[in-house]
Amino acid sequence: MLVHVKTFRFVANGAVIRHETCEDCGQPFRYTLTRSATGKASSLYGTFTKAASARAQKDAQKKLTRLLKTDADLVPCPKCRHVNQSLIAAYRAARYRGMPRIGALLFGAGVVAEVLVYLTSNAIGPRHGLHHPSGIVVGIATAALVAALGLPLLAYMLRRAINPNRRPGEPEVPIGTPPSEMQVKIDGNSEPQWVKVPSVDPAKVLAGQWAFFRAGHLSFPPLCCQCLGTADGTIKSALGGKRLIAAPICRNCQKMLSRKEAFGTMTVLMMATILGLSIGWLFATKRGSSGLGPGIAAGIISLLIALKIRQRGSNALYRLKFADKSRGVLKIRFANPAYTALIIRDQAEKDAIVPAAASDKAPSAPDQAF
Repeated sequence: MLVHVKTFRFVANGAVIRHETCEDCGQPFRYTLTRSATGKASSLYGTFTKAASARAQKDAQKKLTRLLKTDADLVPCPKCRHVNQSLIAAYRAARYRGMPRIGALLFGAGVVAEVLVYLTSNAIGPRHGLHHPSGIVVGIATAALVAALGLPLLAYMLRRAINPNRRPGEPEVPIGTPPSEMQVKIDGNSEPQWVKVPSVDPAKVLAGQWAFFRAGHLSFPPLCCQCLGTADGTIKSALGGKRLIAAPICRNCQKMLSRKEAFGTMTVLMMATILGLSIGWLFATKRGSSGLGPGIAAGIISLLIALKIRQRGSNALYRLKFADKSRGVLKIRFANPAYTALIIRDQAEKDAIVPAAASDKAPSAPDQAF
């Protein structure tokens, strides 16, 4: 029986401003906590799609609200560079959450396996006498129990290893940590202004080959991402793709990209067709006319798989992936390293020591539904 299930996903991005006071020097400061959450819902045979989409959105918003309430970033004090223990504790609690859950599942599976081993080892068959369990079964059951006990312990040790204050001087915080902000008087003004102080060493950011950014904080220099010429629009792909981004591109580079996509698609389709025809020929030779059906089915399946693979590899101008999904930090690298360097410099300048917004309202980031 063929069951068609359509899955809806909704990505909710949000931010909130957190106020802190350094426990070491007493300096008050603030930072913007940014998080991203994904909600999912399914509908059978394309029915009640609006309700499924609404459930996905509601699920994403619920997860986002929880993250913005409980999570924290390792933002150092802008004055003495100390990271508060409260931030470290909240950051640790959000790491490696899946390991204890996997351990609990393995523990249950291990207990069931051990019970089955015990029952089978003590069962006397009517013809063959005493049954002995296989050594492989015993080994798997024992390994499951050991892993079940070891994973929570490993998660605890990995969490305890997170300590940005372990060495004097500049703390060790991950790339993508938002800057801290403190109030100072600028140019003799009576009213103090909020200024940004980078949390990560700018030299470390500029030396990388990837551009790191928080959800909703990526902006592109107004140049073609391929040739650095004048951009005429944004990247378009005939194959689509879930991670197609609105990066600037000139008309000539867009034509070149379209030609490459067309050539690659034709090559993949040709190889899939040859594979499908070969499988069909083998079935037809061995089974006669009865093998035509399986051969045609194999050809169609190979075509669909080839198209899916081609669609995933269609964005040849850049690579985009999560650097830390739990914090909503992504990283991107373009085929032209000079354009990536421009983005890295732009992101570093955003976190530099500059006057920040006076409002306590965090900047909003667009949500995504797909």
